[in-house]
Amino acid sequence: MDAIVILDVLHYVDYQSQLRVLDRARAALAAGGVLLLRVGDAGSGIRFTLGKYIDQTVLLTHHHRTPRVYCRSAANGSKYWPLED
Repeated sequence: MDAIVILDVLHYVDYQSQLRVLDRARAALAAGGVLLLRVGDAGSGIRFTLGKYIDQTVLLTHHHRTPRVYCRSAANGSKYWPLED
């Protein structure tokens, strides 16, 4: 595959499942392929906190539940999925 896009979904699955999703994406990418992620940065302070509460409010009002979310800070992200072999 030339590109894989994962937007705003990883935080809904636990940390081990996140690693499995990223490992599968990495395995599916062709050499030079691009993985585009959009995730909330748990280390970004008030912007992250506000976004998280808005997300949980939407889920509560639309689906009558607030699932646990599994967030990481951008500073720690690369240690969970190294970008280089």
